[in-house]
Amino acid sequence: MIFGQHDGLMGTGVHILWPEDASTADMQIPALLAHGITLAHPEENANLSQQEALLIASQREPDALSARSVSSRYALVNSTMAQKRLQNTPAWVICYQNIAASTGGVHDLYIFLDANSGTELFALRT
Repeated sequence: MIFGQHDGLMGTGVHILWPEDASTADMQIPALLAHGITLAHPEENANLSQQEALLIASQREPDALSARSVSSRYALVNSTMAQKRLQNTPAWVICYQNIAASTGGVHDLYIFLDANSGTELFALRT
């Protein structure tokens, strides 16, 4: 796993760049697995750049501006959630971590954007 510094719309945070030889198991995020969402390596490049995906996500979720860190990853998304079933859908997965909740405490927000059109596929708060 390679860590890179990201200075952008949300301030400074760390984003994770996965080497191409990372196994599928290495790509999984426990919070997503708990909701029936898995990630796989895409073989093709995304039409949407990482910067474009971050900009779109920040515009759709303004309360994410208070996140302590932001990470993004391009992956094939598989979801067995009843609300959103996906199979090998190319997407940018953007995670806003430690967003202050109005009820106190913090939560994370995952936004899934279609990697070709920028359309929001769905969002998940954990």
